[in-house]
Amino acid sequence: GYGLRLFPKSLFLLIDFHADGLKITLFTPEEFSVNAGGVYSRVLGKAPDNTGGAMMDGWIMQDIMDRNRMDETDSRVARIPPLTRHEAPRIREALALNTEAEVRVTDPVSGFSLTAQVSRSDLCRIFEERGLFVAMNRAMDRALSVAGIREREEERIIAVLMVGEYSAIPCI
Repeated sequence: GYGLRLFPKSLFLLIDFHADGLKITLFTPEEFSVNAGGVYSRVLGKAPDNTGGAMMDGWIMQDIMDRNRMDETDSRVARIPPLTRHEAPRIREALALNTEAEVRVTDPVSGFSLTAQVSRSDLCRIFEERGLFVAMNRAMDRALSVAGIREREEERIIAVLMVGEYSAIPCI
């Protein structure tokens, strides 16, 4: 676990980032019962968003192609995206540990090679340009609204827990 102490009426925000989307859940520990096996939580509000990791991977690879001025009418470009599907997860993993990662993809038909550097700041720029942070904030606002939490009450949130394959991406 996260090593958090659970107190009744405390609030936790869970951000679940997966390939198909994002889900924000606001919950509170409800009942402490040693006999029943521990703590139960009550969900106060949930809000999904279809902005997921697969979409983010596409944004990363599209940005690399744009920076390399790859025109969609070029036959090499049509063959490159399928080759890059394995690169996006590798880039995400590398940038969780390092400040930069290199992308290398070679078209087996033409021999054309695409090489590019991607930095953490590139990811932040890409996500900002594509509206990721706006989408996340909207989902959080919806979850808080469903739970009836007002602005000043947000201070009751004692922890934000991030789970899912895409939660370790820098900037998130």
